[in-house]
Amino acid sequence: MSRTKRSAVIERSMNREMRILWSLLLLSPALGELLSGSCPPLRFFHPLTLLALTLFYGGATVLIREARVRWRLQWPVLLLAVAYAIWEEGSTVQSFFNPNHPALGALSGYGLYGGIQWPWAIGMVFYHATMSTLVPIAIVDLLWPDSRDVPLLRRRGIVLTILGVLLARMAFVGFMRSQEAQRPHPYQPDPVLVIGSVAVVGLLVYVAHRLRRSVVVRSEAPLAPPLGFAIIGFVSQGANFLVPMGMAASHLPAAATVAVQLVGMAAALAFVFGEVLHRDRATRHAMALVIGSVAFYIAASPLHEFGPAAASQRGMVAVGLLSAVLLVAWRNRAVRACVGVPRFSPVESRGLP
Repeated sequence: MSRTKRSAVIERSMNREMRILWSLLLLSPALGELLSGSCPPLRFFHPLTLLALTLFYGGATVLIREARVRWRLQWPVLLLAVAYAIWEEGSTVQSFFNPNHPALGALSGYGLYGGIQWPWAIGMVFYHATMSTLVPIAIVDLLWPDSRDVPLLRRRGIVLTILGVLLARMAFVGFMRSQEAQRPHPYQPDPVLVIGSVAVVGLLVYVAHRLRRSVVVRSEAPLAPPLGFAIIGFVSQGANFLVPMGMAASHLPAAATVAVQLVGMAAALAFVFGEVLHRDRATRHAMALVIGSVAFYIAASPLHEFGPAAASQRGMVAVGLLSAVLLVAWRNRAVRACVGVPRFSPVESRGLP
């Protein structure tokens, strides 16, 4: 290959890696905050908010993908996704511990044991591990399958990304402290709980690294069709939010809610190890799981704009419609991108979709 052709190939590769990087940086906050209604358009697209969310959500997701690629992780990437959820809602936002947090609703103070609101904490771990990290990573993996195992950052980029995440965390903590100071009875964070959550994050990252050679491949159980994967994605996301909220609103014992949630988490893990890591699972199955997961929030977007908090949720219908259009466009382009690519093997990729 001539020097000119080699330079052109390198340039195309670098451009593709930058597209992947920016896609992750923007997809993670868009799915984790905007589409869910947690940060509606009027707040999400404020320049400072968007910058902070991109650094915090997107930066963490980029780091998780980078660890997955460099450590050649298969199922242990789940541990990193859970670590991020605890890092965000536990050590940073502290909604695990703060009954005054505005997003809690019926779960405020519900199931508060040992200073932790367990029904809320369990739900947020599932939500952020999937929608804020694994789903954005799956979207870019399926859109650029040839780059699935290619690192995006050099050492300097990794250091700068970590600094960006930490800077955004400081901004979020400072903002929340100022908000709490305006309350008649402001929440005072328990340093033991905050430090403990950071320690759990570090432990999960350590365990993921130690288990980096662990690979699971199933072939015994029958593989569900792609439609089944889509239904599982839709139902699991819906149940994760609606079941604890409904049980709390019905004044059922918190212990019963936690038990139901733990059964649901066990079922989700069984699905991952039995179906997602199945030897015959193909790209269309992973694609269907992503579509089903995102489709729940698209379907729920009108409820935000026309619900009780409609004044602060303006634009959510437009967000849902645009997300539906982009999801269809992504699906069509991903199908073309995967033509000629070998069957997605959990052994070959060493990563979850």
